[in-house]
Amino acid sequence: LPVKDLEITSKDGLPSNGVRSLAFDNFNRIWVATLSGIVIIEIDSSQNNSVTINQIGYEHGITTDYWAEVKLAKDGDGNIWAGLYDQLIRFDPSQIKFVKATPFIAIDNIQLNLKETDWSGWTDSLSGILQIPYQPVLPYNKNSLGISFKGISFSYVSGMEYSYKLDGADTNWSVPTHSEFVSFMGLPPGNYTFQVRAKKSNSGWCKPAVFSFVIKKPYWTTWWFRILMIAGLTGAAYLFYRFRINQLRKVMALRTKISRDLHDEVGSTLSGIGIISEMAKHDLENENSSEVKKSLDKISVNTEEMLGKMSDIIWAINPQNDSFDKIINRLESYAKSIASSSGVQLHFKTDEEVKQVNLDMQERNNIYLICKEAINNAIKYSGSQQLLFIIEKNNRQVRIAVKDDGKGFNAEQLFDGNGLKNMKARAKEIKANLNIVSGNGGGTAIELSLNIT
Repeated sequence: LPVKDLEITSKDGLPSNGVRSLAFDNFNRIWVATLSGIVIIEIDSSQNNSVTINQIGYEHGITTDYWAEVKLAKDGDGNIWAGLYDQLIRFDPSQIKFVKATPFIAIDNIQLNLKETDWSGWTDSLSGILQIPYQPVLPYNKNSLGISFKGISFSYVSGMEYSYKLDGADTNWSVPTHSEFVSFMGLPPGNYTFQVRAKKSNSGWCKPAVFSFVIKKPYWTTWWFRILMIAGLTGAAYLFYRFRINQLRKVMALRTKISRDLHDEVGSTLSGIGIISEMAKHDLENENSSEVKKSLDKISVNTEEMLGKMSDIIWAINPQNDSFDKIINRLESYAKSIASSSGVQLHFKTDEEVKQVNLDMQERNNIYLICKEAINNAIKYSGSQQLLFIIEKNNRQVRIAVKDDGKGFNAEQLFDGNGLKNMKARAKEIKANLNIVSGNGGGTAIELSLNIT
């Protein structure tokens, strides 16, 4: 058996392995008639027997598609004759030249995050109107692409090779390869242009196919997000600063109020006790026992009053007493204790919803003292037999009413008196409305309304 030095098959670009005839022209080229057409084979022994196969087609005058009985022959003038099914054609080999044309290349498919992707969803409708090249803009988490491409040649040739680069990531063309697929994983944000080119064994590189795309930055790395963050942090710092200032002001107001209450309520009582004590000492020295007893009784009354005021101040400061439920219980307990000793019948009506309302210390303290003063005046000074206390909630407002059926008074004349003036001042401090309705013999109604958030 002969040793095969060179074998040419369909794997090398031969249209078919079914060879029917062949002839040699004067240019050392082989004309081969196969079951799928006529080709001219050039073998370059100086390039390790590299093979170039070019096909004779319709552009050379062939009109048949039936190749079963094609015969080739060379005449004395070097012409090649082809006997076809319904044609007899003479070819002048000196006039047949094949341009070593470079192939074309096309990007066949692009996968996004290694999934088949409908790129129409990434099309910008303005691109066509403005005649801007299509350039999809991808989010930062769609940053892995798989690209398929294909070289196209109109002449048969072995060994199509490809080289590519990704502008924005690569600076050099890749080493030539026969692979028709490349993937890029986890690309960072930026502008990219993918280029791929092809060449045959007997040609140079073709013009590359191009695909450009943009991967957006994550929103937290963009300039506008940083500006918003700086603005937000600045605003938050300013709000925190304002909050701290307001808190300090509230603390200062609280300290001032406690100091004032201690001075007004307790200090004055202690001063009175001190004066009465000196009077008692003087009467004791003069052996005036009746006056001493009166002084000691006054000291006892003032001490009990002072302890009550101290209890009220401590109760108001305690944050556990910030709901209306606590105020209602304390006022009801106070009213019952003094009403029972005076023979006044007490009626308490409370709205269940109002018990869950939370108040700050100043609101809690002032409401309690206003109501306490109103109850005390009604029971001790009005001469009433019935006392009605109502607390109710209406939308965002709390309404408190203290009504008696006593003798009443001229509110305008007595407004500068002790208790009413303090009640009005306390209502103003918490931005509440205080309405006092009374007339001689007509009883008294004191109504307090406070807006809540």
